Amino acid sequence: MIVQRCAAGDLAPTAAMWLATRLRELTGDDRRCSIAVSGGRTPWDVFALLAQGDLPWDRIDVFQVDERITPDGSDDRN
Repeated sequence: MIVQRCAAGDLAPTAAMWLATRLRELTGDDRRCSIAVSGGRTPWDVFALLAQGDLPWDRIDVFQVDERITPDGSDDRN
């Protein structure tokens, strides 16, 4: 098996498409769903792409699950 390294941004369109598809499936028939996201900058490109889509955000609950919740402006924030 050959494994290639790539930047996180290279995977963002594929990840966003996969996640958007799943979220649409899970929220079909007026159902709700939840996603939990960790902190860090790695998924920012994915989030930016998801924000441009036509997802039913009124039926999607998003939770932050990072163990290091710190105030805005803190040096410990990533």
